[in-house]
Amino acid sequence: MVDVRIMNFEVTVLGALDNPGKFAIKDERISIPEALALTGDFTEFGQRNEIIIVSEVEGLRKTARIDLRTADFFECEFYFLKQNDLVYVLPSEVGVKQSGFIPDVPGLLSLVTVILSTVILLTR
Repeated sequence: MVDVRIMNFEVTVLGALDNPGKFAIKDERISIPEALALTGDFTEFGQRNEIIIVSEVEGLRKTARIDLRTADFFECEFYFLKQNDLVYVLPSEVGVKQSGFIPDVPGLLSLVTVILSTVILLTR
């Protein structure tokens, strides 16, 4: 009887997550939810309906989009990740838009309010 085990089983989980990175897996099998759990959780901008899986199958790179809000992803061929698979959680547009100096209209209004209040206090 021969027992063969993969010693360097790793998956990479990136995107809008609390602790993205490359993770070494002790077992030879890990599911998408388990891989996402290794990162902590989604950030407030992580889209649960836009998860991209990149896997190499028979020398060809395959991608799949997964929606965690439906039960269909349990039946997906990529549900159990393979060696060196990549899981990427897309950020929402709100998260992408808020990456600038002035994140949004409420932020701009707050800045204007502080400036106006300072001017009024200094002129009186």
